[in-house]
Amino acid sequence: MSSLVNLRGEFVYRILGTDYLDDVSTSYIDPNLFAANGLTGAQLNNALQLHDRQINSITGPGGKRGSPAEKDAFFTFQPEDRRCHRKGKNQVKYECFS
Repeated sequence: MSSLVNLRGEFVYRILGTDYLDDVSTSYIDPNLFAANGLTGAQLNNALQLHDRQINSITGPGGKRGSPAEKDAFFTFQPEDRRCHRKGKNQVKYECFS
C-alpha cells in the first residue's frame, strides 16, 4: 500500500490603513464620562473593566495611548496536512483525508 502526504502552510501579514483595530490610538478616556453619557448597569460595568487594560496602571485619563502615526498590522498562519492512500491494490485512485 502506498501513501502520499502533503504538508502546506500559509502565512499572511497584513498592514492596515487604520490605527483602530486594537483600539489603541490616541489617549485614555476619563472613566467618569461613561456614567455621564448614560451608561448604566452591565454596560457601565463592562466599560469600566475594559477602558484601561494596562497591567500596571501608569497612564491616567488623557495620557498617551499608542501612536496614531503607526498603523495596525496582523498576521495569520494556517498549517494543513493531507494524507492520501490508494483505494486498493494496483489502483491509481487515491482517497484523501485532511
